[in-house]
Amino acid sequence: MTAARRVDWTPEQYHAESRRISSSMIREFCRSPHAYHARHVAHTIAPREATPAMLLGSIVDDMLFPTGPAPRYVTAPKVARRTNAGKAEWAAFAAAVEAAGQTPAPADTMATATAMADAVRSHPIARALLGMGGRTQGAIIWDDEQTGLPCRALPDLVIDNMRLVV
Repeated sequence: MTAARRVDWTPEQYHAESRRISSSMIREFCRSPHAYHARHVAHTIAPREATPAMLLGSIVDDMLFPTGPAPRYVTAPKVARRTNAGKAEWAAFAAAVEAAGQTPAPADTMATATAMADAVRSHPIARALLGMGGRTQGAIIWDDEQTGLPCRALPDLVIDNMRLVV
């Protein structure tokens, strides 16, 4: 195995990188080698769209491991987008969110994510790990020694002085 090294990729860059295999790609291959080949090799199937569960996970990650001064996700207002006033309110909100580099999320999803992040922070072991610092949401790449496959991972937390990957 070549030594693992850190790369400074955004989550979007990490998920767009298809030359290195990830655990989710391996799971897809195990479910269907044909679908794996079509999606990741032949590119005849479009990349997966983010599901509500994926959005929820991304929001919780952002709450626990912020990557910038402002949150990546903001609560979308409930507006009647079928009315002219609602369309205008939504357009103004969407423009402001886009200008700030943020992503709107439904209020119920934000509430669930907040509860989940609070639950993690209230767990004594998780709280201790989160309090140790370390590098969060940092991509790691390497070439596997046995297979020669170029690999990638996006651990939530790497605490170097403890040689710990979460």
